[in-house]
Amino acid sequence: MFGLRRRYLVIALVALLALRLVGTHGSRSVQAAMGTRGVPVRCYNPGELLEPGDTHLLACVAADDWPDPFTAVPSGHYLLVTDIFFTPLGGSTASGVTEITIWRVDATAQREFEVRLRATTADSLGKSFGAPYIVLREGDYLEVHVASSGSHDVMPHGSGLLVTNPAYLLLLAR
Repeated sequence: MFGLRRRYLVIALVALLALRLVGTHGSRSVQAAMGTRGVPVRCYNPGELLEPGDTHLLACVAADDWPDPFTAVPSGHYLLVTDIFFTPLGGSTASGVTEITIWRVDATAQREFEVRLRATTADSLGKSFGAPYIVLREGDYLEVHVASSGSHDVMPHGSGLLVTNPAYLLLLAR
């Protein structure tokens, strides 16, 4: 009985090692079958510019001919947000504080995570992260708020990858 368990354990380890070796030596078909292909996504405010005090959902568009912009992450997908930036629109010589807060909001409308960016000039401000900074699950969405004390209207943007397997994060780390 003990020998049978050991044999199954050895077979399972060999199978896992074989998958790992195939995956690391360029077999894109294996990676795609496992859902590890990332599709670039761009997120933006689909309406007018956001004024101080406004809160709005960001719409996202996938680069692989996704049929329509989406606000909630589609069923069976994850959105890995890697870049967040905004542009205060008050003219090239404008000064004053402009602050935005971006939340990951879950399907029950619970705000669970935030990123806050603050600018003191009319220059665009953003953060680009080496790894996904915000991970949205299916049904989650990005919500942006412009501080009511802000001096300018704002154009927020984000980008990242839409994946079907969160293990894609492991592939990015290689």
